[in-house]
Amino acid sequence: MARRVRFKSRGRGLSSSENKRNATGLRFVLESPEAGNQGYLFWKDAQFSALIDWKEPVVQYGLDHRIKYARLVQHRANSPKAAGAASQGFRDVVQLALEGMPSQKPKHTVGSDMIGADLGPWTIALVPHQAEASLSVFCEELVPDEEQIRRVPRKMDRQRRAANPEHDDEKGHLKKAGKKKLPWKQSRGDQKTRRRKS
Repeated sequence: MARRVRFKSRGRGLSSSENKRNATGLRFVLESPEAGNQGYLFWKDAQFSALIDWKEPVVQYGLDHRIKYARLVQHRANSPKAAGAASQGFRDVVQLALEGMPSQKPKHTVGSDMIGADLGPWTIALVPHQAEASLSVFCEELVPDEEQIRRVPRKMDRQRRAANPEHDDEKGHLKKAGKKKLPWKQSRGDQKTRRRKS
């Protein structure tokens, strides 16, 4: 029995779906080079053709290996008019789980030195064999800008109030929800700020 069950709401729906193996249900089939190297995703009776960048060496290396299973993921596009986006503003992406070793670019060389690493809650200590030990903040370049994060929800709140003045009373406070709920309108600026926040 599962201990941590994650429920999906009916409104949001499923953002990803995957299969356990590439033989039933959700299947990704790759044509032979003689037939054109085209890839297709099959789901029951539906067939979708995939856009594959064969000039990318990592893609070529990966698709030379056996496909274990496929995952269909839904990403939100910048707008419904974006390239490859559906009418609701989503892009469908196929992720493949492949057998074998991952691709390694020539610029990422493999060293031969022994190194010890100690991961803390927010620091990482490295002790190499032939160099000095170092202590640094874990993912220091990814520290979020707290001031910017604090401003975005306030801007969203102002835009929401400006687009829906009927939800406020004379003092500018939010009205209590009665029996008849008023719909919330979203301006284009509000949608843009929401995408920026996400």
